[in-house]
Amino acid sequence: MTVIFVILIVLAALVATGLFYTKARTRFVERQVPAQGSFIEIDGQRLHYVDKGPVGQASGDAIVLIHGLAGNSHNFTYSLTEILARHHRVVVIDRPGSGYSAAMPGGFSLVAQADLVAALIAKLGLDRPLVVGHSLGGAVTLTLAVTHPASLRGVALLAALTRVIDTPPAAFKGLNIRSRGVRRFVASVIAVPMSVLAGSKSAVQVFAPESVPDDFGLRGGGLLVQRPSAVFTASTELTQTPDALAPIVARYGEIGMPVAILYGRGDAILDPVLHGERLPEVIAHADVTLIEGGHMIPLTAPTEVAAWIERALERSREVQAA
Repeated sequence: MTVIFVILIVLAALVATGLFYTKARTRFVERQVPAQGSFIEIDGQRLHYVDKGPVGQASGDAIVLIHGLAGNSHNFTYSLTEILARHHRVVVIDRPGSGYSAAMPGGFSLVAQADLVAALIAKLGLDRPLVVGHSLGGAVTLTLAVTHPASLRGVALLAALTRVIDTPPAAFKGLNIRSRGVRRFVASVIAVPMSVLAGSKSAVQVFAPESVPDDFGLRGGGLLVQRPSAVFTASTELTQTPDALAPIVARYGEIGMPVAILYGRGDAILDPVLHGERLPEVIAHADVTLIEGGHMIPLTAPTEVAAWIERALERSREVQAA
């Protein structure tokens, strides 16, 4: 009995230590990487977004950027946003539960996130922008094209998740927690200390075969995932995406607008063939481009990615004018 009591005391102390450290680390991270944009409320949902470049459409059509799993708006503002904002109005969204956007009370839904993006586009007065989605943000973008085609002029997919996969990438296997209660416990007590102890190990896997930029934690927003809300959201999205994406994939044939796909040949997270090169089999107006690089080309190849986005925007203009 005494041994059991001691074990319980030790466990309680470990949990208390984990909770304390997680709260302290969250405060530290948010001081180091504060919100960089504006907040807007849409149907009771608080979203954080960055709005850069000329407001008038005369200076160029608008571009909306949507980040991926465990990402945030800093993934784009690292370099890409500045390049595009020279000639275009660029809006970068923190998806619900990521960055500084509040989590959706109903949990993860591709359709609900697409609804929010469509509502934001309308509220900001964007005239059918080109919507660019990276990784899981690509799945949100394709959902938007299926459910709100009148809200955008074209789709650009950066290393995007376009097919249902049952086995998560190795870099994210630690987030594959199906029980909501366990997920909440891990996010609140265990994940943040473990993430700090592991250092940049997960980032190395995500960026492979390229190197992680030295300033990714601060300038690229990498530190923001070291918060319980971000861990919980990423784990929820990882486990629920297959079921959420399947009905959208079944409707790809309905997409009539131009769809541009860009992949790094060395992507170690998502298969460029399955998610990129084979997409024209199911989407009539899809066009695929491959470059050297990995999954994080928005940060590692911003000039090439910006030029590709410009071409995608021009193609969408031509199709619209035809």
